[in-house]
Amino acid sequence: MTSRARPGGGVKAMALAEGGQLEEAQAAWDQIVRKFGASEARADLEQVSMARVNKGKALGRLGRAEDALAAWNDVVHRFGTGNGEVLLRAVATALLCRGGLLADMGRPAEALAAWDEVVARFGAGGVRALDGAVANALIGRAVALVELDRPRDALASCDEVLGRFGARRDPALLGEVAAAMVGRGHALVALNRPGEAMAAWGEMAERFGTAGALRVQEQVAAALSNRGTALFQSGSAEEALVDFEAVVLRYAASDAPVLSDIVARALVNRGNVLAALKREKEALLSWDEAVRRFAASRLPAPADLFALALMNKAAALAQAGRAEGALEALGEVAARFGAGERPELPAMAARALMNSGVLLEGLDRQEEALAIWKLVEERFGTSDAAEILVIVAGSFVHMAACLFELNRPEEALAACDRAVERFGGSDAPEILEAVGDLLVNKGIVLARLDRNEAALAVWDEIERRFGASEAPRLLKRVATALVSKGMTHSALGRPEDALEAWAEADRRFGAGDDPLFLDEIAAALVNRGMVLGLLGRPEDALEVCGETVRRFGGSDAPVAFEAVAQTLASKAVLLSELGRTGEALDV
Repeated sequence: MTSRARPGGGVKAMALAEGGQLEEAQAAWDQIVRKFGASEARADLEQVSMARVNKGKALGRLGRAEDALAAWNDVVHRFGTGNGEVLLRAVATALLCRGGLLADMGRPAEALAAWDEVVARFGAGGVRALDGAVANALIGRAVALVELDRPRDALASCDEVLGRFGARRDPALLGEVAAAMVGRGHALVALNRPGEAMAAWGEMAERFGTAGALRVQEQVAAALSNRGTALFQSGSAEEALVDFEAVVLRYAASDAPVLSDIVARALVNRGNVLAALKREKEALLSWDEAVRRFAASRLPAPADLFALALMNKAAALAQAGRAEGALEALGEVAARFGAGERPELPAMAARALMNSGVLLEGLDRQEEALAIWKLVEERFGTSDAAEILVIVAGSFVHMAACLFELNRPEEALAACDRAVERFGGSDAPEILEAVGDLLVNKGIVLARLDRNEAALAVWDEIERRFGASEAPRLLKRVATALVSKGMTHSALGRPEDALEAWAEADRRFGAGDDPLFLDEIAAALVNRGMVLGLLGRPEDALEVCGETVRRFGGSDAPVAFEAVAQTLASKAVLLSELGRTGEALDV
């Protein structure tokens, strides 16, 4: 006699899963499979198929993605040729789950294949109960196609849903139709048709705004939020604010996970819009509310939004002069999001530490800032993520400067050397800029220690590394090195070499009035004039003074004003020494 599966085992497993006891739920589903897996009775096969589907879901929630995919593949392989609504639904669900997980894993092409298989198997409409699965697969296809840079195909997939199911009133299909209208908007944005996208989201929200089904309301919230984002990006901040506030007002009381996520995004985005409208206090309240909701929620908080809300809150507090509150918010980001599979979260934690260090430096709390820079190196120094590498390289620049200010020059030099060794071979512009800053700092420290020959070697190294660059910000480091090289030669009693270094800086970077090089050229000219005067070459010195006044006299930049003031003072002294008292008085 064939044994018959009892529904109680599946019910127990579902209860365990819903209660978060995923390991226990998985064991319960395994027990069903072991007990009834060899049976050919329809009821047993149906329960075994759903047990395997649900086991895959539990494995996915446990972070065991490959095991989850294997469980769903097993369902398709074993039951894919079966018949009966329950078995077909199990196969369709397994394929849909497979597509969703592959998409979350950043494998859109494989996800697309899973959703295509759903449409191929069940799209002919033989089983009306599976129309919802077909519609869901078509929407999944659209999402994957946008990611694969095929927006026209994505738009066609959404239109297929609307064409096939748009007139149906089946409650199970309304959510899919609503999702297809939202998906159309995303495809239109990808096609650079933002106006049509906003119209599509507006039409969807108007059509389904009063619908009660959760899946439909999720799509309404998404449509309003998406339209708000598009409006903000197009410069319509006031209209964007209306959409974000509508999301918050309508759905803030919901504890449904998807709606909670959308409300969180709306709160963060509402804060961003308010900040852009110069309504900083309201922006801070919005970000604060987002943080409060995340912290109090019984649901898993969307980590990227939680971190972004805290970062925005910290920036607003810092701008308002509330440094301790800003440091507290940044510290929470660094503590909560320093590790994880999603690369943007550790990067945000590293950025939070960076901002904390800069804020502490501004408060003249150098020891605390130094502890932050060392923590950045300790936690993120071995990362190979591009954004984190930029942050770590920048933190070394601050670390070296901080150590020097704390009168720990040897440690400052060691930090510079460690960083240059770590990042000197990079070709990323921002990292190379940090390397240039580190070398400049190293040269300055060596010069301050009267290790001038070593400092000269550093100025020459900057020239070798970046002298042929076409990047203006790297060339600025070369200009700095040339000016500093002149100062170092002067300190070594080599005035002619100093004059040549300053002249070269002017030849290479002085033409064209580029404000990027203003500091360096002003310093080169002022120093040339002073040294020429000291060398007993007053006429040459006066010529340089005249050139300096001519080039910078009309500028309102502080450095130019100071250069002209110094130059005029030197000119007056030179004229007096030449006995040209009247001209000196006129200066």
